[in-house]
This record gives sequence, C-alpha cells and structure tokens, in this order.
Amino acid sequence: MDALSVVIIGVSLALLGAFTWILPSAGERARSKLRMQAITCGVKVRMPDKKWFEEHRYDADDRARRAVFYEWILPPDHTHAGSWVWVCDSKEGWRLSGSSGQLRQGGVPPIISDTTLSALPPGVCAFERTPATAAVLYDESGGEDELRSIIKWLKAL
Repeated sequence: MDALSVVIIGVSLALLGAFTWILPSAGERARSKLRMQAITCGVKVRMPDKKWFEEHRYDADDRARRAVFYEWILPPDHTHAGSWVWVCDSKEGWRLSGSSGQLRQGGVPPIISDTTLSALPPGVCAFERTPATAAVLYDESGGEDELRSIIKWLKAL
C-alpha cells in the first residue's frame, strides 16, 4: 500500500466520522418523535431552566435534570388562582414543592390525590399547575403509549 492510498483512506475515514457525528442517535430520534407527537396533540414542549429546580427546592437527580416539560394550556373555564408544584422524590414519593411542602403562591392547592399522581407513568418527575397551564416534567423514558397516557391525564384536569 503506497502513501497516497493511506492518505485517501485516512481522509475518507475522517469525512465519514464527521458525517456520522452530526447524525442524530437512535435515542435523539425517539425523543424527537415523542416531542413531535405531543406538539401535534396540542401540547407545548419546553426545557426547564436551572432556576426552576432552585425555585422549587427540587434536588433532582440526573434523570429529572434531563427531563422536559410537556405543558397543556388549560381552557379558560378551567383556570384558577395560584400556582403549585408537586415533585416526586425517590424516597418520599409525591409532595408539594418546598422543603416542608409550603405553597409557592397563596391559596389552597387544587385537590389532587395521591392516587391521581400515582397514576402518572414512572417517567414523570414533577407536576406543575399554574393559573393557565398544567405541565409534567417527563424524562421521556417511555414510548408513545406512555406519552398518550400523559397527554390524556393532562387534558382531563
């Protein structure tokens, strides 16, 4: 093998490596598919910022920090005053955010039972209810069936 062949093979491998580096992985394609499915169902998808975790005193694990919000805009007749966040800790289960479960804003939280929250798939890390929206922080670990159950749960609120 002469030097020219080695250079051609080396350049070809470098180009092939660069090309495969920009292609999405199987996991990225699956997450994109889930997000597009949610968007077509009318659900907004957004990334939480670091401030959100600090504000709610949610000492999240890596799974929760990689999660995204799937948010349903509530119809005008379903709005209410106040905002609440429930987080799911591996040790404690579901609880209102804050060190002792205090409310983020004044008022009494809407009645959401432990049974209702436990009906959520295990990939849901938190649930946020604002005056105009209901959102779950979801780690996207499940498939399309799990996403459909989350969307159904959000729309039923």
